[in-house]
Amino acid sequence: MRLIQYRNAAEFSAAADKWDDLWTRSACAVPAVRSAIISDWLLQFSQPGKFKAFAVEDSEGRLLAALPLAARKLGGVVEVAGLTSNPWAPCGDLLLDETTDTDAVLDLLAPCIHQAPGALGWFDGVAIDTPRWVGFQNALRRAGMSFDVRESCLVGVVPVTGNWDAYRKTWSKNFRQVVGRRVRRFREDENRTFRIQHSFSPAEVRPLLERGFEVEDRCWKGEAGSSIVRSPGMAAYLIRQSEQLAAWGQLTLAFLEEKGRPFAFELGWTAKGVHHPFKVAYDEEFKSCGPGQLLLHEVIEHFFHDDQVHAIDFTGPLQSYTDRWRPEPYRLGRIVVSPRQLLGKTMYFGYKHVWGSYRKFKNRNQVTVSEASSL
Repeated sequence: MRLIQYRNAAEFSAAADKWDDLWTRSACAVPAVRSAIISDWLLQFSQPGKFKAFAVEDSEGRLLAALPLAARKLGGVVEVAGLTSNPWAPCGDLLLDETTDTDAVLDLLAPCIHQAPGALGWFDGVAIDTPRWVGFQNALRRAGMSFDVRESCLVGVVPVTGNWDAYRKTWSKNFRQVVGRRVRRFREDENRTFRIQHSFSPAEVRPLLERGFEVEDRCWKGEAGSSIVRSPGMAAYLIRQSEQLAAWGQLTLAFLEEKGRPFAFELGWTAKGVHHPFKVAYDEEFKSCGPGQLLLHEVIEHFFHDDQVHAIDFTGPLQSYTDRWRPEPYRLGRIVVSPRQLLGKTMYFGYKHVWGSYRKFKNRNQVTVSEASSL
């Protein structure tokens, strides 16, 4: 085995088949971590010379583990090496073939932080308790490298197993009654329909997504100027991404419609038996009928009656909106790793011993200002 690196986007793209073969063998179920999606992420969000991907290769040329890293500015000042992810597109994760000698493989991969494009290894939004990330932490520990792990949030997963009616009985009585009333009214209305689609012709994806983006623009995000269509380049980017996912059979689009006009929309990813509702939005005009709950209900029930998936991963932080569906929680967190360089060690010390206190002070001060302004 040996550690290899892809020093730029061109070298990375040339290894697409090997990368995707590792993704297939790994436990990662997010299709956005496949090579073509990462390559497009680099074109959209990363600057030339700010990317490196590291991998462990066996004697037959197969990849056994891999980590895609891109430099970004922390606080607009110092560069850190993070995963190829951001709030628009979580396209980075640690890939690991867990059928191998994972300790030996990760012992080779972990020191890549010393060659990473940044002063610190800064891995946000990682599933810190999964075997691959626990193994990575253990490898850092064996290598004598300093690192810090902090929980960021809980994410919920609904196991899509067993009987639909039995699953519904796990909800609270009040929630079951509220959702039940809304579903009955929706289904009794001849003008309203639920539509979900998993397979697409090449020409279908763009117009369907544009319909969905229009729905999102009619929610609070449109008024705030943060919707997809009001964010330069984002609509075209997500359409390209979705067209690639559709070509792999890993795109799911769902709509609630009234007389053919959509008023709720979900852009989802479905791979390896896991469905991720990546983007969800609804038209504020229909708020009284609970369109977000309705759409999620219809999607979950659809998958309970379909053998395509065994779990629905809500992806984002667990909130009251998703907690009502009785998901099983798992932790997302941040892993910060100190490399050998003096700047990295200095930043790591500041992060570990000063950052938390500063954030607490800042948040407390913001609350005080907010409370004062409301008086």
